[in-house]
Amino acid sequence: MRVAEWVIPTVGAEFVCAIEEVLFMLVNTTKYVLWICYDESPKQLVSEIRSPYIDKNGVKYEDSEYQREGAAEIVMIIEPLE
Repeated sequence: MRVAEWVIPTVGAEFVCAIEEVLFMLVNTTKYVLWICYDESPKQLVSEIRSPYIDKNGVKYEDSEYQREGAAEIVMIIEPLE
C-alpha cells in the first residue's frame, strides 16, 4: 500500500501581504465585478412503455422497461451576488 505524503509549505510575511492585497481588492470591487456561476448536466429523456398501477394495498408497481426519447443538457447560470 502506498501512502501519499503532503508537504505543507510555511507561509511567510511576503505571502501574507500579497494575499491580503488580493482579498482586499476582491472585497472592495465585488459591486463592480460580475460574478457568474455556471453548471451543466446531461440527462437522458425516457418515457414509460407500460403505465404504472397501484394495487388494492396501495403498493405502486412500475415496469423497468422504458423508451428512449433522446437527451438534453440542463444548464444553470446564477449570479450569486445579486
